[in-house]
Amino acid sequence: MSAARRWCLVALGVLALVLTPLAVEAWPASQSEVSAPRLLQQIRDSQDLAYSGYVESTGGIAFPTTEQFGGVADLLGDRNRLRVWWRGPDTWRVDKVATGGETGLYSDGELSYAWDYESLEATPTLHQLSPLPRTVDLVPPQLTHRVLADARTEEVSRLPVERIAGRDAAGLRLTPSEPQSSIDHVDVWADTETGLPVRVEVWGEGEQSTAVATGFIELSLEPPDEETTTFAAAPGVDVMTGGISGESLVSHIPEAFVAPRLAGLANSYDGSTLRAGPSLVTRYGHGVTQLLVIGLDDEIADPLREQLAATAGRVIDDRLGTSLAAGAMHLLLTPCQGDEPSWLLVGTVDEATLLKAAEVAVRQRSSVPLASYPADQ
Repeated sequence: MSAARRWCLVALGVLALVLTPLAVEAWPASQSEVSAPRLLQQIRDSQDLAYSGYVESTGGIAFPTTEQFGGVADLLGDRNRLRVWWRGPDTWRVDKVATGGETGLYSDGELSYAWDYESLEATPTLHQLSPLPRTVDLVPPQLTHRVLADARTEEVSRLPVERIAGRDAAGLRLTPSEPQSSIDHVDVWADTETGLPVRVEVWGEGEQSTAVATGFIELSLEPPDEETTTFAAAPGVDVMTGGISGESLVSHIPEAFVAPRLAGLANSYDGSTLRAGPSLVTRYGHGVTQLLVIGLDDEIADPLREQLAATAGRVIDDRLGTSLAAGAMHLLLTPCQGDEPSWLLVGTVDEATLLKAAEVAVRQRSSVPLASYPADQ
C-alpha cells in the first residue's frame, strides 16, 4: 500500500470520527404516539434513574446582583455549563464550569458541600437551609420534576419528538391553570425509552424569549461511580462550618413569616411545619406558580434595597416597598421598619398577587394576628 493511500485512509478515519456524533444528533427523530397524560406519568416515574452528562442552560431573568444574591443572578440571568453525575436524590454532584474557575456541589444525604476549586474552600450546608436556586436546580430532570410536581392532566398537551443529546425525546407542554401565574407555559422533552427529561424551556407571560432554558448536550444513562459523587476534602482544603449552623441569609431573623394562605396561594407545608424549618422561608403555591417569603435582617436587606432602587423598571411604594418585574419572576422587598425584619417576596406570580401578598406581609408587623386575616389571603 502506497504512503498516499495510507494517509488517505487515515484522513477518512479521522473524518468519520468527527462526523459520527454530528450524524447521530442530526438523525431524524422517530415520532411517539404516547398520550400527554401517559408521558407525564413516564416523566414522574423516571425520578430514580441514574445518569451523567453535560448541561447547558440560559437564563433571561434579571435578578438584582448583590453579595448574597450574586449566585442566583448568575444562574437565572446568564449562560451556564454544568457537568452532572446523578446516582440518586441523595447522592449526586454538579460542577459549574466557567472561564473564571470551577465550583462543585456535592450531596451526601442531608448535607451538601459547595466546593470552590480556586480558593480550595468547601462549605457544608443542610439541604433545608438552601431555599434559593442552586446549580442542581438547573439540571433538566430536577427542574422538570419541580415544575411538573403538581401538574394536572388537563394542563398538559403533546409536542413533537425532537432529537436531543443523541436521543429521541417526546415533547410535553404544561400550561398553568392558576390565574396568579406569571408563567405562560413550560415545554419539556423526555427520552422516549426511559421518560428522563432532557430539555426544559420556561416561558414567561408575554415574553418573546425563554425565562430559563436548560438541556443536555451529552447524556449517559449508566450510573456514575460512587467515588465520583463522594466529597472527600484533600489535605490543605479549608472546610467551613458556617453553613451547617445557619446561612447568613436568615441567621438573625427571630421569626418566620407564617400564614395558612397568602394571596390565594396555599402554604406548601403541612400544619406542623409552617415555619418551613430552620431556613425561615415560607413557600406558597405549587408547581410553576410559587411565591417565597424570606425574612432578611438589615445587613442583607439594605444592600438589596439599594440595588433595587438603582434598577431600571423598579417601582417604589412608601408603604409596601420596592418591587421589580424580572422577566417571568416578580419580587418585592418591604420597607425597613426599625428592628422588624424586611420581607423579600419573590416568585412566579403576577403583579396583582405580589402586591396582595405584600399587603399581608406589611400588616404582620401590626398587632393584628395573622389568624384573624381572611382565609383567602
